Amino acid sequence: MCANARADIESDILHELGQQQLHLRLAGLTFAVLHGTAVILMLGHQPERRPGQDTGLSALTKRHADALLEILVDQWQTPEALGRPGPEPLLRVHIHAQDQPGSLLDVLTSLHATLREALPNLPADDTGVWHVLTHGTAIDATRLTVRLAVPSREVADWDRNKFAEIERTTRERAARAAALRRSASPVDDKLGAPEDTVISINLITAPAEAP
Repeated sequence: MCANARADIESDILHELGQQQLHLRLAGLTFAVLHGTAVILMLGHQPERRPGQDTGLSALTKRHADALLEILVDQWQTPEALGRPGPEPLLRVHIHAQDQPGSLLDVLTSLHATLREALPNLPADDTGVWHVLTHGTAIDATRLTVRLAVPSREVADWDRNKFAEIERTTRERAARAAALRRSASPVDDKLGAPEDTVISINLITAPAEAP
């Protein structure tokens, strides 16, 4: 969906959907404001409906005609089309850093290199970031969910000390990358991941399945 951006438009849309579609379950949501346009990508689950039935989203365009709300995509998807989740382990990553161009990229690149060292069997091109939520102020707070394409047994013995080592190594790599960029800059712009960047990494666990 796209609409003219205004305060709380995404909250209003979700609230109305919840009232109109009582059985709708939110499975995923990405929201951003781009050049004054609110962009919402939503994935919902409606078990009582079948493909071909009206999703009910068209009513929203009339309710928000003043914001020029437009439903660009309204399609049913199968689990196969979306990709069924596998047993790969997931990491929860929190990053707090000063709002500087290049700082988040430094941390992500450094994290990837550190995970490759910790997991030699990890495919070079298959460390997927599943979810990103970033809040930009003077200090950027970013939360990531990272999928590791390895069997769960390879991280089963990771304890707090192991995660602390990965956090420290990632932080040091990001700081070195920022220093290299500053040294190559003709104006010494000091862009990149500062040394006070805070990185927190944990393994996401799920309850054991019933026998």
